[in-house]
Amino acid sequence: MTDNLQQAIDAVQAGDKKRGQGLLSSIIQSNPRNELAWYWMVKAVEDPERKKECLGRVLAINPDNQQAARELLQLQQPAPTKKEEPPVQQPAKIPPKKKSGISSRGLAWIIIAGLLLVLLAVFSCITLAACRQSPTPSPDIPVEDVGTRTITADKGTFEVPGIAYIDGRDPNASPPLTIKSINIWKSPDRLSHPDPIKVTCRLEHGTQVDLLDAKLHSEESRYYFLLRSGSCEGWLPESFLSREYQEPIGDWF
Repeated sequence: MTDNLQQAIDAVQAGDKKRGQGLLSSIIQSNPRNELAWYWMVKAVEDPERKKECLGRVLAINPDNQQAARELLQLQQPAPTKKEEPPVQQPAKIPPKKKSGISSRGLAWIIIAGLLLVLLAVFSCITLAACRQSPTPSPDIPVEDVGTRTITADKGTFEVPGIAYIDGRDPNASPPLTIKSINIWKSPDRLSHPDPIKVTCRLEHGTQVDLLDAKLHSEESRYYFLLRSGSCEGWLPESFLSREYQEPIGDWF
């Protein structure tokens, strides 16, 4: 079991399902046939249909998984109808006592306090906007600047700057599938970064993006692209990009 998978399981067991989903999505993107990651995704999601889909993936990988088969059967059974309970009679509301009028001096202080709160809110928004920075790797991340502006990757040749499309297809999965929503990362060193689940945003399969920069990850021996689509900006490995729009294959995940 990898450290990332153990972190995901610990997060789900601790009740931090959002963090668990982020870690598990990353693991499944890297290895769609990871049976244990699919099974723990069942525990991390709330929607019953998503649970059924994840259990179906587990059984497609390992048809002998009896625990997954039992849970899928339980989800497929109709929920028992609840008996209607008589409405609870609410106690009569006691009319509030009339408050005495506010003096002119008190009203002036209220207006001044309201203006101060508005100014404080505006200052906070300006400070927050100034603190936001474009996602860039830390100095010790094992990535190298790409000198050339023409990048030859798994799915074709890309121009930087240029245009590409999000590609969530996985034809090697059994059965083939298309990941509908792809994580966009703050750093190209997404797994060994001190904050490994720093997902800045998500983009759907087929979304057109602008390529802003590219880095060669020396440990993974593949490129990461800095891309932008609307307000979403971050890093994505080359395996999830194509030069042209690609129709989805198999089932959606």
